[in-house]
Order: sequence, then structure tokens, then C-alpha cells
Amino acid sequence: MFWWLEPCQGCHGLSIYEEPLVIWLQGGPGASSTGFGNFEEIGPYAQGWKARSHSWVEQANVLFLDNPVGTGFSYVEEGSNFTTTNAELAADLLVWLKEFVWGHPEFHFAPIHIFCESYGGKMGIEFAKAIAHEQATAFLPVNFRGIALGDSWISPIDFVLSWGPYLEALSLLDQQTLTNLSHMAETAQDAMRAGNFSRATDVWGQYEEEIERQTDNVNFYNVLLHNVPDDDVQSSHPVSQSMPGESVPLLARRMLARHHPESLTKWMNREVRDMLGIIPEHVKWGGQARNVSEHLAEDFMKDVISVVDDVLNAGVPVTIYNGQLDLICCTLGVDAWLTQLKWSGSAAFNAAKRRPLYAHRHSKATGAFFKAHANLAMYYIMGAGHMIPSDQPKMALQMLTHILEAPAFEPGNRAKAADLATSSQYQQYLSSHVGSLEAPAFEPGQMQDQSMDMSKQAASSQYQQYLNSHSRPDGDPDSSGSSMQGTVTLSLTTEQAAGSQGAFANSES
Repeated sequence: MFWWLEPCQGCHGLSIYEEPLVIWLQGGPGASSTGFGNFEEIGPYAQGWKARSHSWVEQANVLFLDNPVGTGFSYVEEGSNFTTTNAELAADLLVWLKEFVWGHPEFHFAPIHIFCESYGGKMGIEFAKAIAHEQATAFLPVNFRGIALGDSWISPIDFVLSWGPYLEALSLLDQQTLTNLSHMAETAQDAMRAGNFSRATDVWGQYEEEIERQTDNVNFYNVLLHNVPDDDVQSSHPVSQSMPGESVPLLARRMLARHHPESLTKWMNREVRDMLGIIPEHVKWGGQARNVSEHLAEDFMKDVISVVDDVLNAGVPVTIYNGQLDLICCTLGVDAWLTQLKWSGSAAFNAAKRRPLYAHRHSKATGAFFKAHANLAMYYIMGAGHMIPSDQPKMALQMLTHILEAPAFEPGNRAKAADLATSSQYQQYLSSHVGSLEAPAFEPGQMQDQSMDMSKQAASSQYQQYLNSHSRPDGDPDSSGSSMQGTVTLSLTTEQAAGSQGAFANSES
């Protein structure tokens, strides 16, 4: 499983190990975090190594993870290794996290936040549940602070049922057309109730196509836009083409093509691949993306509302953020699944008053609305579609800062970092795992505050030497003279936990 860590560039005089670590999960399923999320949304650079304003590395370390296996530069050797359920996805992610903290103990006490987009939220909430369960029943040395679900595919049928009313309210459908279309949404719902999930996925795709025909190709990611023929999107990438004698499944074509534009595909498989220098010869970025989506077709329309309940009941902070102009995961659908939560704080959350937020202090335009109760919060992002960081980068960065600086909702049921550091379990963990990595000793028992002393040791010259010996040097300027300045590209393999040169990680989960 391939991952790429971009260090915080806005550290306030602190070591990067004192800064939050954001784990970014892309959607699809099969869309690449290291490609789309990194170079199209929140990473420090766009294609061509052009510096991005309002990158999330201004506030945190950001780790882009190509998940599920087969996504981006992640790959499988056997077709049987593709995941087919959300539970399998979470199991793989948990194995990866264990490998990561085992190989990089300097991050044991960094505040870890999972941020997700689209189908990434469906994967991410199951991942959060797995982390909470592992910490409650076993031992996992991570300072897990919560999960943020961005325009996330939590309850697909609630979104499908919301599309028509939302489009009518925006004058994109009239009443008669809405009536004519409603039977398709009801057919999908009937298939769900009958447990015919593959049929529900098929109807979902057909319904999307019919909506596009009736709305002059409204953009499902931003309702103020209309799709036009796009040579960059309708690319030569495998997810956009048919194999001889067959049609491309709707799931692969609709959910993946726009995450694999031809320009990004070429960029990742040429400049980025050459810069990394460690991708196996037979692996192509996005080469198995279609297989990923096809193997999850049966699971695609299943909701994970009960998993959100489980995570909330475990005391984990859950944040929802949704774009005002998103159609595929519209806010009407979010409101619908929120009312189905069985969590004890659900009624109080739904009754909570919203307050406005602004992208910066002197702005007069409302950037978002916010409300919260207990360990559940929600941001309504104005003027944004599905890809909030792309549509409203200033407000997205302000939201990130707000979440990272919040008091983590004080759930009260997770051990403080200092308690973890001095526990006998942690001492045993260090002696059995960290010592085998040839990393400098940490002496966590000296910690007085949440990771301060640990991070100072992690920033020591001794530890920097350790990091330098396990990371790829900065550089590799492109033809325009820009470079990956400040990029810490770490590595992790099951065969060499201490890492080899580069950023490639192949976890056999």
C-alpha cells in the first residue's frame, strides 16, 4: 500500500512531530490520494511543481494514502487480493496504521486526524471504528483525535432520493420531470430493501445518466456547472474505455474517470514516478483502479450509518463537512441520514443552532455555518461543491485550522498521551518493536505534556540522522526549476520495516 507524507510547512517553531498528522483518504473507490488529493486539492504543489496557496501543509503534516489496494501506486499481485467489502478495507487500513507507527515511532504522540472525501468517508468511518476498537481491546500507540467526513458517501440511497427535490429547488428540474424520474430512485430503494445491492448500484448509475440528460448535463460535483466534452477527462485511461466486447461498468466510468484525467495520469506516470524512483516496473499509477471499483460494486450502495453510531458511541470526535453545491453527496441527503442516527446525542445535535464562519477576519461574506453537540460537529461550506478544498480553498483551510485547534470535544474515554507514554503496555511495545528499528531510544517516561518532550527528542540531531538515512533527499527539480522542497518521503515495507529509499510501501494486508 503506497503512501506519501508531506511535512507541515507552517510549524510554529515546533518539530513536525508536535504538529497534527492528517491522513487523507480519497474516494472512488479507486481514486488516488497521492495523485488527485495531493496534486489537485490540498498538497503543497500542483502539476508542474507549481506551489499551491492554502495548502493543508500550512497547518499539518499530511499523509496521502492510496487505498484500497490497487489504487494509485498501490497494487496487488493476485486478483483475489482486491477488497470486496468495507470491513476488508478497514482491516487493511488498520494493518497499514500498525505498520506505520511501528516503523515511525516519532509519530506515536502526534495528534492524528483522518480526513476523507466522498467514498473515502465510507472507508474512513469504518477505519475509525477499527482504531477505536483496537485501542479499547488491545494496544495501538496512536494519539487518535477524530475523523472528518467530507461530502461522504455514508448513506447512498438517501442521496439518491434527495437528488430530485434538490434539483427541482434549483430550477434544474420541473415538477413533471421530477415525477417522471422519481420511479428510478424508488427502484433503487426497492432493490436495497430486497438486498439486491448490485441491482441498486446499476440503477444508481442509470439514474445519474438520466438526470444528466434532463438537466443539460448538470455537474454532479457542482450544480452551478454543466459538463461539456472534455478531452482531458474522457481520456485514454483504462477506466474510460471499453475492453473488447464489453461495456465499461457505470461505477468505474462515472466515479473514476474525473479522478484520472489524462494530464494527471501522464504526470504521475512520468515526472512523479521518475522523481520517486522506487515504483516497480510493472506498476502504473491508476492501472488497477477499475478493478478496485468493480470488486466493490456489491458493497457500493450499502450504508454505514450504524458505523457512524458506533464511532460516536466510542467517544471519537466526528466532524461532517459538506459543500452547498454538491449534488452527488448533497446536504439534503446528509440531513436525511443524520436523522437516522441512534446515538444518544442525535436529537440535541439536530436541534443545535448554527453559527456563521468566515474565511478570514475581515471577510464580510459568510464562508460556512457550523454547529456541534458533544463529539459530533458539522460544517456547511458555502459556494463549494464536492471537492471543497478546490472550490473554496480559503474556507477549507480555515475549517481545517478550526478542527485541529478544537479541544477534541474532550470525549474523556481515551488515555492522554502522557498516560500512554508511561504505561507498562507502551514500555513493552517500545522494547519489542522500536528497538528492532535501530532508532534512537525515546525515554517516553519523561513526558510531562502531550508529546512535547517526545517531540523534542524526535527533533534531535541523532534522530534527524536516522530520518535522513531512511528518506529520499529533496530535489529532483523539474524543467521549470521547481522542486519538491521540504518533502519528506518516507518508506515502509513488510519486508523492511525500517524502510528503503523512497516513498513506496507495499503492505501485504
